[in-house]
Amino acid sequence: TDGQIRTGRDVVMAALLGAEEVAMTTAPLIVLGCIMMRKCHLNTCPVGVATQDPELRKKFTGQPEHLINFLFMVAEDTREIMASLGCRNFKELIGRTDLLRPSARLKDHWKTADLDFTDLLKPAWTLQSVTSGKDSPMFCCVPQDHELAHVLDRQLVLRAGPALENKTKVVLKDVAIKNVDRSVGGILSFEVTRRFGAAGLPDNTVHIKFKGPSGQSFGNWLAPGITFELEGDANDYIGKGLSGGHLIVYKPGMAPFKGHEAILA
Repeated sequence: TDGQIRTGRDVVMAALLGAEEVAMTTAPLIVLGCIMMRKCHLNTCPVGVATQDPELRKKFTGQPEHLINFLFMVAEDTREIMASLGCRNFKELIGRTDLLRPSARLKDHWKTADLDFTDLLKPAWTLQSVTSGKDSPMFCCVPQDHELAHVLDRQLVLRAGPALENKTKVVLKDVAIKNVDRSVGGILSFEVTRRFGAAGLPDNTVHIKFKGPSGQSFGNWLAPGITFELEGDANDYIGKGLSGGHLIVYKPGMAPFKGHEAILA
């Protein structure tokens, strides 16, 4: 889980509610010097965190040791709370809602006085079959197969082989895409940067024309030398982290509406 995880207490609370992993973003950024100016998208970050301006980047004072020290302190805080609860390891925390109680102060305010957390704090083992019992594991015990071996990008990497091997121009036409094909371009871009570094390939070395509705993050982190052309519609986060590649998106030829009048990609 993520969102407002900043202290050891936050980590423990998340685990008790069922989280097996936690992600921290705001606190580590502040540790590295962020002052929350809310200007990340303007390239004018005054402390050099979220900017590519060479002069502003000189103002960045963060060091890896700052972040390491902070995370060690969060871990120590977490361990102390775990010890007070009698938990020997993190897995023993997961899903233990029986260790949580709603704050009595909630009854003192009219907005929260009628909140009922009974179902939210119901132990997970009571939701399973009666044969499983309290001793059933409350964490993931079976590895999850994300089926990355079968994603569309794997086919693109194979078909773009000549470009990856000797920079021969490759053009692929009418590649079918569906909205379950997410983050298309990520693995292909990785293969480009793995071989040729940040400089990538010459412009349009790999030109792929797709047809259909693309999934989320179409063309994410697209590396230099790759051009994606989509005849169809794209979902959110199109071009996320675009890194020098080119994206072209236009409406299907059979679409009844005018492209310049559409407000959604």
